[in-house]
Amino acid sequence: MDELSPTPAPAPTPDPLVTDLQEQVLSLRNLVKLVLVSAFIATAALGLFLYRQTTLMKRQIDAQQVALRESQGKEREIVMRGIEVFRQYGLRDPVFATNILAKFGLAPGASTNRPAAPR
Repeated sequence: MDELSPTPAPAPTPDPLVTDLQEQVLSLRNLVKLVLVSAFIATAALGLFLYRQTTLMKRQIDAQQVALRESQGKEREIVMRGIEVFRQYGLRDPVFATNILAKFGLAPGASTNRPAAPR
């Protein structure tokens, strides 16, 4: 019965060029995987960095807006007191009243919060 069973053909010897190409393809495949993983990691790191910068900037902007609102309120009070001083001075000096106060539309005298009289 041994005569009827086919004998296995001897394994062909691989061509050295084919094995070299297979090794290069495998190496190239590993290199592409490494580049893709590196690009993913770099993209994730950049995304985290930009997210962190965005949150820091938002906090700074919020703090600056609060400080701006507070300073504007204080400056408004200072300016209004200064305008009142100029108006009082305009009562004593008619030249100042006609030249300076009239130029800026400030009537001499005490300021009130009353609306202007209709014309």
